[in-house]
Amino acid sequence: MSLPDSQEGLWSARYRDAGDDYLFGTAPNKFLASQAAHFGDGVSVLAVADGEGRNSVWLAEQGCTVTATEISPVALEKAAKLARGRHIMVDFVQVQRHLIQLRPALLPLRHHPVQERHEAVTVLALQQMRQLVHDDASGVRLKPVGARRCD
Repeated sequence: MSLPDSQEGLWSARYRDAGDDYLFGTAPNKFLASQAAHFGDGVSVLAVADGEGRNSVWLAEQGCTVTATEISPVALEKAAKLARGRHIMVDFVQVQRHLIQLRPALLPLRHHPVQERHEAVTVLALQQMRQLVHDDASGVRLKPVGARRCD
């Protein structure tokens, strides 16, 4: 199951309408920040549906190696600007469907833009699709030190 094709246009319009501001701000998601003890130097994180980069940039600031996926090119431009402004490196990848990208990112497939396994996966922007995310992630394998939490 995947997001409707109109989601890219919808989200790009929302991010564009915010102008130079960030639609959800530049501070990380509060739940993610409360989990800081789980992130640090060398932890590999996949940030799915990362939007304008507030979570992926924060994770990189904690020392994580971060790959962030997003469907909106407008959001990706803003995310890259945020990362540059904080002198942080994040591998931003534009995808056509967020949920289709979840399994391949964890179980590498040839010719997929995200080729490695990750120790953590964040899916913080899909609250309205909680059951769909839970169902899609139910068979996902993380590295042995990883943990899956679907709240």
